[in-house]
Amino acid sequence: MPRSTRANLDGAKRTSRQGRLLQLQKDLLHEIADRYRELFENANDIVYTTDLNGRFTSVNRAGERLTGYTQDEARKMDIAQVVAPEYLPLVRKMLARKAAGDEPATHELEIVTKDGRRVPLEVCSQLFFRNGKPVGVQGIGRNITKRRLAEDENHRRAILMGRLIGLTEALSQPVTEPGVIEAIGRGALRLSEASRAVLLVRQTDGTVRCAWSQGISSTYITQVLAHLADLPAGHLMTEVVDHVVELPGGSIVQGTRPVLISDVQAQESELLSRLAGAEGYRAAGIWPITSERRAIGVVKCYYDSPRTWSKPELDVLHVFFRQAAIALENARLYEARAQRAAELEALLDERARLDQNLQQAYVQMVLALAQATASRDSYTALHSTRLVVLAEEVARALGVGDEEIENIRWGARLHDIGKVGVPDSILTKQGPLTERERAVMQQHPIIGEEILARIERMRGVAKLVRHHQERWDGTGYPDGLRGDAIPLGARILAVVDAYGAIVGARPYKPARTHEEAVTEIRRCAGTQFDPEIVDVFCQTIERIRLPEEPEA
Repeated sequence: MPRSTRANLDGAKRTSRQGRLLQLQKDLLHEIADRYRELFENANDIVYTTDLNGRFTSVNRAGERLTGYTQDEARKMDIAQVVAPEYLPLVRKMLARKAAGDEPATHELEIVTKDGRRVPLEVCSQLFFRNGKPVGVQGIGRNITKRRLAEDENHRRAILMGRLIGLTEALSQPVTEPGVIEAIGRGALRLSEASRAVLLVRQTDGTVRCAWSQGISSTYITQVLAHLADLPAGHLMTEVVDHVVELPGGSIVQGTRPVLISDVQAQESELLSRLAGAEGYRAAGIWPITSERRAIGVVKCYYDSPRTWSKPELDVLHVFFRQAAIALENARLYEARAQRAAELEALLDERARLDQNLQQAYVQMVLALAQATASRDSYTALHSTRLVVLAEEVARALGVGDEEIENIRWGARLHDIGKVGVPDSILTKQGPLTERERAVMQQHPIIGEEILARIERMRGVAKLVRHHQERWDGTGYPDGLRGDAIPLGARILAVVDAYGAIVGARPYKPARTHEEAVTEIRRCAGTQFDPEIVDVFCQTIERIRLPEEPEA
């Protein structure tokens, strides 16, 4: 075969092979495009694209369902018409960063739907290119309404727990029945946020009397006592229904289920409606006070408008009335002691047990409060776990005794409990704090001490919590202690706390390496930290070397 003919055949074969490859490539691109369109339309999250000016070029069905705008309507709009006004600067900043070539980043913002609802979204966006040039932004938005509700519930729980701790202290102070009754009534009003309340108690002869009231007329109280057997409060005085509440952190509290009336007008009881109408309330929460399966009292909290109760409110009120029962029984036993001198020793032992119960209940509340604080900031929970291990190992290497090591362990676990008093806007701020915000943050060791010092067994721990931000050279806070004047346990916590802060990722800074953390701690020996503790810490951390925290 002539050479030219063979060359022509070879060329034809190459052309044919190239044609088949091009066709395969086109088919593959079509298949990828079809799959992308399917994912785009059927995704549960919002998927959208905009041009570089923020004008929508596409949005999937999830976006239609959430916003209420059709795809045609959306394509005639830009981001500024959907994003809540206060978040527009953030969106513009995101677009500018994308145009400058920044990596994809996740942000939280709120959009306004067609019917005016505000919906929080977690948005991640990135540039997309055509012919090597950026032509728009592709984003994915996830509805985080449930997460926000959970965060709000945890924040609400933390506030109520903090309030409960103060009321528990008030319950433990009076030793007479009238004093305890007054504390129960005022505490119930504050925790329930009701406008008025009544406290009924069962006397030793079995009769029921009104022991305390606020905002309720005497006529109404007389009618309630006259018809008590036909009202929910009367049923709670005779029927004890077991009820168990599990608090955050796994603590269990037993008691009796309350009666919650969200709207009296929706009740079928003519008597209840008549009494409510005469007194002018619309909702009521009726809480039993029980001891050893006996009803010894009941508190009725009244509201001027229909009311529902959140789980944090129910949990905290349940705990409060359980502690109220203990305090009331304690007061009655204390008064009986004065009347029965022959039983003095037995009664003193009984009161010691009840005091111990109150202390244990208080410890449970502190642990629940710490759990609620940690749920506001995932860094705090992991950081505290790391501190417990490191602090104990360093303390043992320094030859600290077992009792003090136990205080140091508790201090490491609870050193940030005072952050319950720091607003979320400061605690999770993505950037440097202002002078005012820093002053608020620097109150957390004092708040932590105040919470813990009310528990006798925690008073040594409270001292460590107060001073864990002091510096060796005296420039720390809150008291500016210097050198050996700082408790040893607090000096240990200061070093391990700093290590965890350096290697941990935060919203306003990335995580640094173990080597960088050790170098920084050694550099600050003699100024921020006790030099001896730094030496022992560096030896200990190399020996046990915990895994570094993942980036947030």
